[in-house]
Amino acid sequence: MKTSVLLLLTISLLSVSSATAQKIDKAKQTATNGKTFLTPPKITRNPSRNENYTSKSRKFTGIPSMAVSHEGRMWATWYAGKTANEDLNNYVVVAVSDDGGENWEELLVIDPDGPGPVRAFDPQVWIAPDGKLWVLWAQNIFPHRSTSCGVWALTVQDPDSHDPEWSQPRRLIDGVMMCKPVVLSTGEWVLPVSFWHEWKESAKMVVSDDSGRNWSVRGAVHVP
Repeated sequence: MKTSVLLLLTISLLSVSSATAQKIDKAKQTATNGKTFLTPPKITRNPSRNENYTSKSRKFTGIPSMAVSHEGRMWATWYAGKTANEDLNNYVVVAVSDDGGENWEELLVIDPDGPGPVRAFDPQVWIAPDGKLWVLWAQNIFPHRSTSCGVWALTVQDPDSHDPEWSQPRRLIDGVMMCKPVVLSTGEWVLPVSFWHEWKESAKMVVSDDSGRNWSVRGAVHVP
């Protein structure tokens, strides 16, 4: 009898703990302005015209990535912010060069919500086998790293166009991708996605077999 009572109490406590954890996680996900980490970010063209995104207003820049189109146009991306460290105000910058890197023009800023708490960070720029340009980045509520982290992407059909048409930003999968996608001999695309030490099997292999339209976890390993 005592064993049954203790078991019921334990189950009840676990249920309350789980419900509390879910409420806390939900609170983390919701920003003060009503946005969440699932809200698509704002895309600002010609960011140098906006005083919030000028190079002079930045005190932090990091994690650059570069790709070259089939016609030789250079693309670069990195993330920046108004404070001197990684912070809730971080946003992603996308720039191009048409003269081999001598001069650069910043085309876009990807910013979830200005001052935060949702941030954009760790971007990558990649030319897919079909020639399409992908800009990928992570988005989450600072400083939490859980399912609130997500890999997002924008694409351009013709990266050599001087007036590129950008797709709508979309969320691909939970986690943070730190390296460019890899194309397997099968033609499948692979993203290395991680949650670091948040839980077991936190380093995942995420695969698309339809040129990036859909993604799913193929396998994972535990990083101690």
